Amino acid sequence: MTRFHGKIEKIPFEEAKKSLGSIEKQLNNRFTEIRLEKYNPNREGFDYDLVLESFFDSYLSGAFDFLVRVGILDVDLKVKSLLKPEQNEFDVVAIYKNALPKLVYQRLVPYDSVAFIVEAKQTLTSSSLEAELKKFSKLDGLRIDKYRLRLLPKLMDMPGKEVTLKRPLRFLFYYEAEVDEKEVHRLLCDEFGEFWDICVIFEENVIWLNSTLPLVHRRWRDVPYVRDVNYPLLKAMAYTSVSIEGFYLDSWLIFWNLFRSVPPI
Repeated sequence: MTRFHGKIEKIPFEEAKKSLGSIEKQLNNRFTEIRLEKYNPNREGFDYDLVLESFFDSYLSGAFDFLVRVGILDVDLKVKSLLKPEQNEFDVVAIYKNALPKLVYQRLVPYDSVAFIVEAKQTLTSSSLEAELKKFSKLDGLRIDKYRLRLLPKLMDMPGKEVTLKRPLRFLFYYEAEVDEKEVHRLLCDEFGEFWDICVIFEENVIWLNSTLPLVHRRWRDVPYVRDVNYPLLKAMAYTSVSIEGFYLDSWLIFWNLFRSVPPI
C-alpha cells in the first residue's frame, strides 16, 4: 500500500471525511441488519460468531472462507498441550480460499491454512478480555510454516511484505463495553498486551490497533497501541487484509488514501 505514497495525491479533508462517513454508515447498517437477523440473547455467545461470519463474508470472501467455532491443529500438534480440548475453539476462523487441503477434521483445521482468528462477545468485561488475551497468548507457542504460501524465493521480498505478520492475525470484537477506557487500556497493555492485534468495540465506535501490527509499528514507533474513534469496521477490515500474508486482488488503495487524508484523532 505505502509503496505508492509519493505518487498519489491526498484527497481534500472534507471530501475524504464525507466519503468515509458514508462508507462506514453502510457497513454499520449491514452489520445491524445481520445482527437483527441472527441475534439470539438466549444462546451462549449471543451468536456474534454467526454475525461476524456473515459480515466478513459480505466483504472479504474473495480471499477467505469463514468457519464458526472451530479449533486448530499445528504441525507439531503442540496445541493439544497448550489448550484443553474445550478451549481449542475460536468464534470465527478465516482460512485462505486457496488452502490445500481445505480440511476440517473433528471441527479442527490446519493452523497453516488460517489467515486470522476472531474472538467475539456481546460485552467487554475485565474477565472476558483477560481470558481472551490469555487464550491468544497460547498461540504464540505454535509453529507456522514460513513457506506455507508456496512462493518462489524471488517473490518473498515483494513490496508490501515488510508490513505483514508472519502468523495468523488475532482479532477481538465486542458489541459494547462494561468497563471504562482506563481499564481497557490496562488490560491491553498488561501481561498479555503483545498477544492481540486488533480490538473493536462497536457501540463505542472505537478500534484499537496494537503495535504488534508492523504497519502500526512503522508509523507510530513509540506507542504500545493506537486508539482511534473513527470508522472502526472499515479500518478493522483494512488493517486485517493488509497485515496478513497472502495474494489477492488488492482494492484497499482508495481506502488507504481516504484514511491518510483524514488523520486519526
